[in-house]
Amino acid sequence: MRKRTLKKEQSTIAFNQKNQSVPLDYYEHAIRHFGVQKFWHMQRVKAIKKLFGAANKAAILDIGCNSGTTTNFFTAYGTIVGLDILGKNVLYGRKHYPKINFAIGDGQYLPFANNSFDVVICLETLEHIFNPYLLVKEVHRVLKTNGIFILEVQDDSKIIWKLIWWTWQKTTGKIWRHSHFHKFNRKTLIKILSPFFQIKLYSCHLKLSIIIKGIKKSK
Repeated sequence: MRKRTLKKEQSTIAFNQKNQSVPLDYYEHAIRHFGVQKFWHMQRVKAIKKLFGAANKAAILDIGCNSGTTTNFFTAYGTIVGLDILGKNVLYGRKHYPKINFAIGDGQYLPFANNSFDVVICLETLEHIFNPYLLVKEVHRVLKTNGIFILEVQDDSKIIWKLIWWTWQKTTGKIWRHSHFHKFNRKTLIKILSPFFQIKLYSCHLKLSIIIKGIKKSK
């Protein structure tokens, strides 16, 4: 068990070091110049916007925001904080996305007080986290009563997704090799989330992605 833990910790460090070489405008460039990636990301944004419902002037947290390219699509719903573990992403985001309040931090140990946010979003991030349970527990802590948790991960039970991800890592997306520390499907997500949230399952990208809207449970 200890060897497995050390391996994951080393993988996390290695991934963060590797991610330092990812261009700061990686997602901006992808959306502007690559049709397939633009379609992928914009479909995510469209699906997730629907889950905000009537949220207005909400206090919002985006965990794993990178440099804020996706986060910026949600600024109309309230005051939004973008959290990322890499300082270079935060510094870039502060210069290019002034509507977002950026902070450096780890999703497993959120640097915010209890009951701070109305909505927390976490998009294509949970699979990169060393301990997903800690992140989910922290999200529950910082959400207000009846707060909303919007989560997106890829559905690893889909063979088509596995083929896409394998091909992506071998070609254009080499930087993402060994970056997924966990694989999720609907069953595993429900197991992690259900102690903390009342959940509804959604999907997008021909059901290759799982999107969950969770309402905070009282404990």
